[in-house]
Amino acid sequence: MKRSSCVSIVALVAAAVACGPQAQAQFTSPPSFSLQFAGGTIGEYVNALQEASGGANIVVASPEVGAIRFPPVRLESVTLEAAVIVLEGEYPTKQAGNVYVSAEMVGHPAEGVKPLFRISANRQTHLAAEVKVWSVADLIAGSLAPEDFLTAVEAVVELIPGHQPAEIRFHKETGLLIARGDPHQLDAIEGVVEQIRGNVVLEEVFAGLEPWGAAQAGPAKALERLQGEVARLEGSVAEKNQEIESLRMIVRDLELQLNERPKP
Repeated sequence: MKRSSCVSIVALVAAAVACGPQAQAQFTSPPSFSLQFAGGTIGEYVNALQEASGGANIVVASPEVGAIRFPPVRLESVTLEAAVIVLEGEYPTKQAGNVYVSAEMVGHPAEGVKPLFRISANRQTHLAAEVKVWSVADLIAGSLAPEDFLTAVEAVVELIPGHQPAEIRFHKETGLLIARGDPHQLDAIEGVVEQIRGNVVLEEVFAGLEPWGAAQAGPAKALERLQGEVARLEGSVAEKNQEIESLRMIVRDLELQLNERPKP
């Protein structure tokens, strides 16, 4: 899959909602920013990220990695982590042939401390394609349209090229997202699904807080109800994970059956 010349990514941002007359509970998403990069090198893109985000901690492993060419990109309201992940993918180089650039967060930063990201590159070896299935019916049951969901998935997959383009299918009747690609492509899709799921959960929590505030419930009562809502949502996520694991087993069985069929 080739990188597109210019890609736009739009992130969902959750709003804060008051939880009572005596106190306000402020829920905020990670800081976001926008960036228009005209193209250049990975090093130049990192410099632009640091300037746009207000001083991000990003380390490029070597001058050779920093000199790799990077295409134009337009980012709109993205978090720093999303903007760094855009770098991941396969790049052609004169000295080392095709290399795969990885972007990873180093350690787990404490609250209030900016995370540290490391950009490195390794010689690309073609990875075997895999099939993965996600149950996303809960994500498109509300205000999120299936077309918008697929657009977000496809936009990110275009930035994670592989030896073969990733294949994406959505089964509307069951709410299943099915993808075939290398592990890097599937990890990128996983990241999109989890980020959207997190935003949907926040929207549900905020929607539940509104009537509490309108009824002038005290902070302690609002906290108790919020904890109950979190427990309910966690149980729902656990059930969905079980469904996904069952679907994965079905997919693996089908693959084995196909592989065992005698070739004509």
